[in-house]
Amino acid sequence: MSITFIPSNVGNYQKGRTSSIKYIVIHYTANKGDTAANNCKYFQSGGRAASAHYFIDKKEVCQSVADNDTAWSVGGTYGGTVITNSNSLSIELCDFQTENLDVLKVAIPFIQSKMAEYKVPLERVVRHWDVGSKANGGKVQKQCPLPYVGVSNHKWEGFKNLLVNSSFDLNKEEKEEDEMIIYESIEQVPEWGRYVAELDIRKGYLSFPIEYSLLRARIANYRQLRDLGLVDKETLEPILH
Repeated sequence: MSITFIPSNVGNYQKGRTSSIKYIVIHYTANKGDTAANNCKYFQSGGRAASAHYFIDKKEVCQSVADNDTAWSVGGTYGGTVITNSNSLSIELCDFQTENLDVLKVAIPFIQSKMAEYKVPLERVVRHWDVGSKANGGKVQKQCPLPYVGVSNHKWEGFKNLLVNSSFDLNKEEKEEDEMIIYESIEQVPEWGRYVAELDIRKGYLSFPIEYSLLRARIANYRQLRDLGLVDKETLEPILH
């Protein structure tokens, strides 16, 4: 994955680390329609007394602070353990006032790569809300990242499931080269979309011919329902509460 480095102003972070990376902290920029590059340029242009290592939008990952330097992003405890700027890597999701699946398509594989690089287990991928909440020793209740805050947040659980669920790849359908293609039969539907196509045909939601864009939209809809805990993760059948 190609990463654009737009270095932050030196007044926004600390050179070096006093600890190795043990946690990955997920943030959001609280903006709509913003880009990773523009956020990095903002922190590059002056002293902000704050920073993050990475910014991610629906197109790219941009780095603002080197991994081996200390971004000023967090400070608090989680599960009885102190999480600090020096032992964490901070990642900001752009254009994420509401959960943005296009951003997640870029963010999920990148976060997975950082988990592998620094041997960070899933339980140590946390929200700024986890670290900054008053219940965990923070001074201010951080509503960050907003779509994922709160106890028993289904969307946050869905986000974490994506980090470990390699069987449901957010990017598989992107391998289709021709977005204008129309499928005339189930045999023409690629493997990544065949299960959803068969499911929706059986339920009467789809019928041939099926446009590529429509099939993609149906898959995105099932992802949202799955992440909300409304359909079974494997069968995509409704869960009755």
